[in-house]
Amino acid sequence: MNYKEYKFLNKTIFLYFPNDWIVSQNSINSIKVKFPFGPYPTLDCYLDCFDNPKLNSDNKIRDYILDGVEKGKEVIKIDNNIFTVSYEFKSESENLIAWKVLNFLKPRSFREIRLSLAWPENDDANKIVSEIIKSIPEILDRIKFSD
Repeated sequence: MNYKEYKFLNKTIFLYFPNDWIVSQNSINSIKVKFPFGPYPTLDCYLDCFDNPKLNSDNKIRDYILDGVEKGKEVIKIDNNIFTVSYEFKSESENLIAWKVLNFLKPRSFREIRLSLAWPENDDANKIVSEIIKSIPEILDRIKFSD
């Protein structure tokens, strides 16, 4: 699969999406990704850069990234300065899967990416979304942050 590079927040975050996915920027902090088969569902992405001197240890960073996530989820430390977590929510009528990626730039700067995908609970939608979800680990692996 071929990927296209997208640069955000003054070239501090680099995301790579498959060439046939349609990426549009809604605002400086928000992008929407549509898929070649139609306008729904969409992968919504929130991007942010911030300073926080109180996030000064791995445990505090883990607590931050787990805020709003059900207990028992594991934060994965990809390397010395990138943390990630994914989580799912299912109801009778809707599904949601989300991913958070946090890049720590010492001594106190952070870049955050949140991706979310929501879809109705039915067999056809589940089948379509399962193919999208299979692509997400590769997208997460390709994320780059400027130094």
